[in-house]
Amino acid sequence: MAEDALQDPFNPAQPTTASPSRPTTLSLPSKPALSHRPSFTTVLSTADLSAAVEGQVDLPSAPPLSHEALAGDDFDASEFLLARRHTPLDDLRSELRGYLATLRTSLVGVINEEYEAFIGLSLGLKHAAVSQSLATIHRPVLSIRGEVMRVKDELENMRSEMSGVLDERKEVREMKAMMRRLLATEEAVDKVEGLLKPAGEADKSRSLDLAVDSPAKRLERIASEYTHMLYLVERAGNLPFVKALQPRIDRVTSALRTDLSSLLSAILAGSPSTPTYREELAIALRTFLSLGLVSQVEDIVRRGVVRPFVKHAIHRDALSSPIDSPALSSHPAHVPPSYRIEPIAVPPAHREGRDAAPLTALYNRILAFVSHDCGVLLDVAERGLASQHDRRSVDTDGAVSKDGDAEKVEGFEILTNALFDETGTALMGELGGVIYAAGRPTVFHQNYLLTTVFVSRIESLSPTLARLTSLRSHSTYTTLLKRFQLPVYFQLRFKDAVTSVERAFEVGQASGGGGAEGFVMSESEAAFKALRRCWDEDVWLEELAGRFWRLTLQLAASAGNSRPATPGPASGNDEVSEETTLRQLTVLIADAQTMERKVLELFKERIRGRLPADVRDEAGDIMRDSLSSVTAIVPSLSSQITTILIKRCAEHLKLVRSVASQVRASTRKGPSEPSYFVHNILKEVRAYLGGPGRVVEEELRRRLATVVVEDIAGRYTSILSTQKKTEDSLRWLKKGRQGLSFFGRAASSASPADDGSSDDDRVKMQMQLDVETLAKDAEELGVDVEGSGLSSLQRHLDSADHYTTLGTSLAAQQASTLSSQLSTFQSALSRFSSSHRAKILSNPEFRTHFSALCAELGVDPLGGGSKGLWDKMGLTDWYYALGVQVVDVCLRARERGGGLVALDEVIREVQKLRSGKHVKTVGAPKAAGPTPLEASSTSTSSEITEADVQRAIEALEPLGCGYSILTVGSKKVVRCSPGQLDRDSLVAVEAAGSTRRGAVTAEELQAYTGRDGIKWDVERVERALEKAVMDDGMLWVDEQAGDAIYVQRDYYAPG
Repeated sequence: MAEDALQDPFNPAQPTTASPSRPTTLSLPSKPALSHRPSFTTVLSTADLSAAVEGQVDLPSAPPLSHEALAGDDFDASEFLLARRHTPLDDLRSELRGYLATLRTSLVGVINEEYEAFIGLSLGLKHAAVSQSLATIHRPVLSIRGEVMRVKDELENMRSEMSGVLDERKEVREMKAMMRRLLATEEAVDKVEGLLKPAGEADKSRSLDLAVDSPAKRLERIASEYTHMLYLVERAGNLPFVKALQPRIDRVTSALRTDLSSLLSAILAGSPSTPTYREELAIALRTFLSLGLVSQVEDIVRRGVVRPFVKHAIHRDALSSPIDSPALSSHPAHVPPSYRIEPIAVPPAHREGRDAAPLTALYNRILAFVSHDCGVLLDVAERGLASQHDRRSVDTDGAVSKDGDAEKVEGFEILTNALFDETGTALMGELGGVIYAAGRPTVFHQNYLLTTVFVSRIESLSPTLARLTSLRSHSTYTTLLKRFQLPVYFQLRFKDAVTSVERAFEVGQASGGGGAEGFVMSESEAAFKALRRCWDEDVWLEELAGRFWRLTLQLAASAGNSRPATPGPASGNDEVSEETTLRQLTVLIADAQTMERKVLELFKERIRGRLPADVRDEAGDIMRDSLSSVTAIVPSLSSQITTILIKRCAEHLKLVRSVASQVRASTRKGPSEPSYFVHNILKEVRAYLGGPGRVVEEELRRRLATVVVEDIAGRYTSILSTQKKTEDSLRWLKKGRQGLSFFGRAASSASPADDGSSDDDRVKMQMQLDVETLAKDAEELGVDVEGSGLSSLQRHLDSADHYTTLGTSLAAQQASTLSSQLSTFQSALSRFSSSHRAKILSNPEFRTHFSALCAELGVDPLGGGSKGLWDKMGLTDWYYALGVQVVDVCLRARERGGGLVALDEVIREVQKLRSGKHVKTVGAPKAAGPTPLEASSTSTSSEITEADVQRAIEALEPLGCGYSILTVGSKKVVRCSPGQLDRDSLVAVEAAGSTRRGAVTAEELQAYTGRDGIKWDVERVERALEKAVMDDGMLWVDEQAGDAIYVQRDYYAPG
């Protein structure tokens, strides 16, 4: 239908042929196909122009587009285009597009037409006799089905008959093969029996064949037949016929094993140096291996070869009797190269151990036996036959068989199961007490090293890693080495190390330095020797390297923690104790540095190489961390040393203040030598570095000297700075008093460039010389002067000189200005004192304010020559008289109150003395000013105050009588003792005044001093009380008997 629908669009009149398979009832009237309008080119190509062009050349023509031309099997695009090569492309494209539109229209028509046919078919089936047609077809189909089933059953019967016939034939063949195997088995048994019979009983022809072979080859052939017989017996199975042959097979097996054992024993009894020994041995062992009799060969070697030698060589007296062992340095020619063992060298005898030569000779004798007598046997059994067995274990594909354990040894293990087992058992049983040397670490170490070397020689004979593993896992191997109690040996060595260190600490004496190890204290030297002992050749064991490493770290760390207690600073002025402390500190530092240096050297030279390679770098860091506890005390101890040295050197710096006075008192124009105390400043440092300090390292000595010099230079600078300020203040005061006196003093006529400036220059030159000398002394001690505080001291002197010159010029300029200003002030102050003279004399409060004004202006009313400010007002003699009365009162009260009198009591008694009765006011001088003696009996309305008493005492100060006003607790007292009061005595008086009863005991004084956090000790309390009573007379003592032993003392403060 589709072909009819897709008819040639250029031939629409072509009749449509109906499909023969379609009924006429289902045919539908076909629609007329749409005609395709040809192009102008097509018309020209198809038109008959022969008449028009007759007599001319034909034009090129192209076949028209048709469905048959484009849908045919022989359509060729190239030919199609060549046929239209004269057609323009635009025309050809238009023509093809038109044909495409025609095809699309035809396709739509086909779809519509087919759909109508499908609908018509479904309608036609409803009216047809479908059920009748199916019934007609059903009978033939059932007939065909029955015929097929019959044929299938016949074929199944034929197959069953054929299978039965084939099974019968197979059973016959198997029975026939079994009969042949049974006959072959009987023949094999007969053959093996005939081969094992003596030559006279066997077949003569067969005996002649075997006579030409050696016994080893003969038994090898018999073994081959025997193996074939066993194969046939196994193939035959568990049949009665085979069971009947079993007694004969057992006799054959027993006879063959007996003959093989006798043959191997005979071969082993011969000399390994014979030419046929190796060949016959290889044949015999190969025969045993083919039969699986490995353990039987090992037992024969043990009983026939090893045990006789062991009984003769290893016994209880083997190490006491001389041993004649063959030399291992030269081997016989028959010994294989792999079994030429190097002999064990005799180790040097230790002072604590026994001679190792007997045990070494015994081990060398065993090694010589293994090498000379068993070398060929081991080479054949464990190398030759083992390699052949390994080659046979390779599969046909070239891959090694993986059945079984990879570490399992296939073949003979004569070295492990015969030689080492028998030898090791004899060594442990006969010589175990001597070799293991329990309780004797030196002998134990010696024997252990020899035994491990001996075992390593045996291990070197193992041809493969699997055999070596098998040897090391053998019970005799593990027992032989395990009986060396390595933990017990380490505990003995640990005990020796700890005991030596503890013994040194019990002695606790310094060796004096300069010993063989370089330590000063015996404790440090013992600790280092114990540490080094762990890595000596006669102590260290590779198996205990980890434990010895931990012990080394513990000893290194305990060297700092187990030192004697670090001494504290010396107390008071005890020079002996201070010197002892200095020596102890130096010794501790020297030993700490020596310990660190020597332990690190020991680590690099000996310890590092004996540690595992993967932990060596990390071990170095761990060792330094352990030593950090040893050297951690060095900074603090160095600080204590420098504190002591600085304290000693600073004592001489007190004399620096006297340089100026000494230079000014001298008549020399310039300094010729440094001050006498300069060389003594660093004297203690020189004495220390040349004495106790010589044991420390040079670098540390230089650092100590540098620290001391820097501190001394700083103190020196501070003293010079303070002295410079004092000199400047005195110079200003001197100039002020010379040129700016207020009352009755003429200005000095000396010029600024007088002898004072020359004295200053000489002082500066002397100080410069002292500093240079101090710098030279520091250089001799190894101190870098440029980098220390001495350079700043020198710069301070230079800057001070510059500032002094500048200050002198400025002072000269300011002096002239102040001179005119103070002259004006002088006149004003004089007029003020004259105007208010009466009020100053009569009113004590006004007089006090006037005194304060003079003090703020820096004017000394009592000074200034014969005619001062008070002289003009008539008060000088009044204060002198008041001072005499104060002295009179204090002298009368000294016996009662000691050297201290309460200030209020002095004022009260002075008023009594001046008035002659208990009155508050006493006499005061009139304007004209009576004499001091008259002032005591003359009564006025003037009142005496504390300021008056204080000013009167200050007026007496030039006399040097030692009077002053002090504050004891909250109370003011007048000191009337000429000596120097101690601060401790004042504290004792203050403590007595703080109690209600006015007295204090030693315990109460000690508790009173503890208020400030610094509690006095008993010795200081007693010393203060004794001085206050006996020397100063400020306390009274009252003794009251408590019991027969204890006497209570109360110390009273008078007043």
